[in-house]
Amino acid sequence: MNPCCLTFSRKFATSPFVSDDDPSHQRPDQNGSVNPFTRLPKELLNKISGVNSSNENLQRSKVVSPRGSVRGLVNPLSDTEDDFHSLSSRRISQDGQSVTSNEYRSPGELSRTLSYHTAGYNAFPVSSPLSAPFLSAIGSPVNEVAEVNQMFLYEQGLNAVNEDAVPCRVLRAELLNLGSDSEFLAKLFGIRKALSLIFSDETNRDFLKSSGKRVVSDFLVCCNHSPTDFQSAFDEIISFCDNQDNWDVIEDELGNRGVVDMNFFDIVIDFIFLDAFDDLESPPSSIINVLQNRWLSQSFKETALRTAVWSVLKAKRSRLRYPDGFINRFYAISEVISPIFAYGFLGPPGDLQDLCLFFKGEVLDFVRKMFDQNYCRFSTESDLAEDLLALTREKVAIVRQRFNEILPIVHQQ
Repeated sequence: MNPCCLTFSRKFATSPFVSDDDPSHQRPDQNGSVNPFTRLPKELLNKISGVNSSNENLQRSKVVSPRGSVRGLVNPLSDTEDDFHSLSSRRISQDGQSVTSNEYRSPGELSRTLSYHTAGYNAFPVSSPLSAPFLSAIGSPVNEVAEVNQMFLYEQGLNAVNEDAVPCRVLRAELLNLGSDSEFLAKLFGIRKALSLIFSDETNRDFLKSSGKRVVSDFLVCCNHSPTDFQSAFDEIISFCDNQDNWDVIEDELGNRGVVDMNFFDIVIDFIFLDAFDDLESPPSSIINVLQNRWLSQSFKETALRTAVWSVLKAKRSRLRYPDGFINRFYAISEVISPIFAYGFLGPPGDLQDLCLFFKGEVLDFVRKMFDQNYCRFSTESDLAEDLLALTREKVAIVRQRFNEILPIVHQQ
């Protein structure tokens, strides 16, 4: 017999909402006979007739919204509200007994529980408790399926984390406001897969390349610097990466620096941007001494800072294993960008500092939203890829709008 049929019969055999000894609670079919599967719940009849019930205080269920945030569906038969951590579940045991339990279930645990319907285990969040016997009897209702699928990719990530199959260079749970390192790694598992899907499309690759080049170029112009050197270095590193013959060299170079996965997050976001922000939090003492010297003019400080950065990069280049590899080309970009960021973050308050803080804030907000299920669906690779791409377009538009507001002022100076 179909397991769902067994669940169906067990559920109605023990349902607390149906009166077995009251024929008035049974609805006859077209032939005039009473069908046990169409009996109306006693609680519903009591509500219609105005009879008070001991089960007046019924629990409100929680479901996951399409964006992943938890929201409550108000029970039309109850004015009470309960917390998400107290979710009603019902278990149908093998002997046909019904057991109700109220216990905390995390979203992951709830998703796993909801997949057990055909095995005889029914746990359901429903919009109305009175509909529970009917919904669970015929299988998983729509909102249960949505809830299972909503975090399916995240569940895969948790399984991979439990198997120590999600390596990373730096744990970023605290920076990204996540609850634990396991949550970070599980979501990183899905993000890597989604980014691979995004970069498999040439149109997406072209969009990300052009957007990155345009945003940084506009940033330099807003800082009263020419973007020409950056654009040349950017085109050079993109051309180098597009050549598949260089991929082994790139992987070896980055692997020696702790990068464990060759994707956009691990290389561009984590290794380049987040590491740069970390370095600016604790700059070398030599740079601090220059910037805090009150006897030096601001222009001299900026020149001295640029010279210091170039000296450090020159020393690093002399020790490269691949003098013509990825890191050498990355240093060419750093020569242009690093002095400006360093002076903007560490220098005196002003327009440059405000602009650098704005740029950093938008980058961090972008990364945090990547790991936030309220903005990105961790259901399937395609869903997550779609949300990540939409989030990228949104952030690019915000940053460019801010830069476009500044550019006319810069050109007038």
